[in-house]
Amino acid sequence: MLHRLFLLLFIVFLPTGAAFANADDVRCVQNQLNALGHSVGTVDGIIGGRTRSGLSHFARAADLSRDMPLTAQTAPSWCRRIGLTDPELQSFWPSRSARLVVDIADGIAPDLAERIRTEAQSAHRRAGFQLGLPIAGTDALVVASDAATLRQMIEARNDSPINNLSAKLAEMCDGSEPLNGATAAGVMFLCLRPNARLTSTAHRELLEIVIAHEIMHLMQFQVVGLPPRYTRGRAWPTGVMPVWLIEGSAQTYSYSAVWGAKVTHIRPPMIDLFAQRDIPDLADLEQRTALEADRTGVYIAGGIAVTYLVEEFGFRALGRLFTALGDGRPFDQAFQTTFNQPLSEFYAGFQLRVRPVAANSGGQGGQSPRASAGAAQPAADPARCVQAQLNATGFNAGPVDGQIGPRTQAALSAYRESHGMTDGIVLNVANAPAWCARIGTQNSQLRRHWPAFGARMTMTLSPSLDPAFGTWLSARFEQIHRRATARMQIFVSSTDALLVGNSAAELRQLVAAHPGVDPSPEFEAWLTQTCEPSRYPQAFAMPGVAVLCLTNSIRPTRTETRGELETVMAQAIVQLVRWQVGGVAADDTTRVVTEGPAWLHEGYGFLFARSITSSTYFGSLFRAPIFRRFAGRDLPDLRQFETRDALMTSAAGDLREGGAMAASFLVDTHGDVAFGRYFTALGANIPSETAFETAFGQSLDAFYTEFAQTVRP
Repeated sequence: MLHRLFLLLFIVFLPTGAAFANADDVRCVQNQLNALGHSVGTVDGIIGGRTRSGLSHFARAADLSRDMPLTAQTAPSWCRRIGLTDPELQSFWPSRSARLVVDIADGIAPDLAERIRTEAQSAHRRAGFQLGLPIAGTDALVVASDAATLRQMIEARNDSPINNLSAKLAEMCDGSEPLNGATAAGVMFLCLRPNARLTSTAHRELLEIVIAHEIMHLMQFQVVGLPPRYTRGRAWPTGVMPVWLIEGSAQTYSYSAVWGAKVTHIRPPMIDLFAQRDIPDLADLEQRTALEADRTGVYIAGGIAVTYLVEEFGFRALGRLFTALGDGRPFDQAFQTTFNQPLSEFYAGFQLRVRPVAANSGGQGGQSPRASAGAAQPAADPARCVQAQLNATGFNAGPVDGQIGPRTQAALSAYRESHGMTDGIVLNVANAPAWCARIGTQNSQLRRHWPAFGARMTMTLSPSLDPAFGTWLSARFEQIHRRATARMQIFVSSTDALLVGNSAAELRQLVAAHPGVDPSPEFEAWLTQTCEPSRYPQAFAMPGVAVLCLTNSIRPTRTETRGELETVMAQAIVQLVRWQVGGVAADDTTRVVTEGPAWLHEGYGFLFARSITSSTYFGSLFRAPIFRRFAGRDLPDLRQFETRDALMTSAAGDLREGGAMAASFLVDTHGDVAFGRYFTALGANIPSETAFETAFGQSLDAFYTEFAQTVRP
């Protein structure tokens, strides 16, 4: 599947031509210049002499480069540059009313249209955040299932023509693939196969990857503008960057965002695609003509190169690079400033890095781990995954039957000894997901046995609920699940389940029918004390299963209710991911040592959930309302919330909110990835206090003291 997705994106091209909705961006420039006293006259969206003169005076006064001329294609970049000099000017930014406008043609299935709209708007916000880019302009997405309709929709909104649009749309809408996508400055367009539903996991994944890929191009256009063509051998013109970086950054970002994978995990399958040929020189992939001559090289070699840059400097470095180009700096200078090395040195180092690696990847027939799996299929459950991986590596676990007996335990012991694993949680049914992931992480070829390769999640919906609502719920649960793993930069190997019911009785039936679930007394107490009386959505997480409780008073079509659903699902998802990689305590007496303090994982779940529905994710903006809720009394001591006992009492809110405030300080300093490292360390059977110190750089006791000193005053 991975190999197929790499190839499907080869048809995504970068059209040249005019920008989309140019007039609003030009008006933004004119409004801001007038507000600053650089009069341009009437705000009419037309670039005339007075507008150019006013911009020149502003750039000179602000000591900004004037090498980037004001055109319809660079207006979004200038709108942004001017507004960044004074936050009050940003009220003129078109993005303040809408960041992304979605226009979907009649004939697209309503549930698919809603999924596209939700995913695109969410992905647009997410990309701006991950790149660290304030966005000034309004982008657009148009969707149709035939070339003629798509052309009409584009031309109805576009101020001037896009070169070769008819030919490009005919290629996109030839029906050979379920969907194709492309981007011009300010507009992304998708063409779906007629009557497409895209309900399979593979098609959903393809849709999300294409959207993320094209949104990266929208970000490039917004910040840099639409530059002229570049002819190799000349000095880099203003705003121009090589096509390997344009497409490679979109390629790498889309896989990382959708699969929740580290760039170091994305790189090997891309290198495998060059098993039968040398990876080309990046210098040969600078011009747009390379897309016709060596599209594989542009997308995949460019993607490999970008993984090295992001591994060392992060995705926000790409945002800084785009900003420097939008400020008028030549590419070679902007590259050296951003990545601390000359472009020529990076080119030479890239060849030294990849040529030996590609030579050692032979025997794959050019296939990625997913594509080279042959007859092997994802295991039906985590225990079978462990057995299949052990057998594949020569440690005989016997029949792949999901029964963890002496033979499986002996094979795992031999595997651990051969790999120097002196630590590790006990292998049982509850901890099989953690072992499935840990073994597969050592060897990417083994991941074809991961249950998640067949399905990341499943959903069982009570018959009393609307199936259309279930479609939205399933898609959103999977999206949030992916986002959680992306934030924490961890793999999940197993399939999590979502059970949705309208009452405690329905949920008891769903849980009883679900294989491998042993309901705890805590779950029964939640059903009677929380689920039944509540007027709001509620969720309960058990290893491998999230249970979502709705009541007849809940109207899932309301926007507010959907936000509440996203919040409780996100909290449950963090616990599911934690159990997948960190394992489950054998009993309550070892829970704090094995799983860590309850305030930490529950608090991070609360924090992550708020980030799904609110922009106030980090820092004081998130903490301020929690401080207000504790007005008149001290914030609780975190030590009293180390066990889960408080979760079933009136103190549950204090545990989650106090824990979330503490988690917000940790995320501010170390990022979400530190929680991924923490949960992974627990899965290696490292005691929670040691895991905490490793992940967050200080002892748990020291953090308790520091937190109390910070919040008590």
